[in-house]
Amino acid sequence: MNNPWLRALLISAVGFALITMLIFGILGQPASAAGMGEALGRVGAACLFAGLITAWLGRKASPAWSWWGWIGRWCAALVLLWVLSVFGRGR
Repeated sequence: MNNPWLRALLISAVGFALITMLIFGILGQPASAAGMGEALGRVGAACLFAGLITAWLGRKASPAWSWWGWIGRWCAALVLLWVLSVFGRGR
């Protein structure tokens, strides 16, 4: 799979599934459907944008990144987006 956009989309989908299982496994089901929708929307948007950032950075990377390189950079982009959202919400 040499297409960076497909690779980033696959990593984002797997990351979204793992984060969703982790959140609902630790915290349990939300009290309302609206709460669950908001949680899934926030996690889904963050995963998607992290994938877009990673694909944009990795499309011309030389040398080409390994799968672990893609996953590590996707995780770094995701953490950066979450940190920015926390600081944006606090002001």
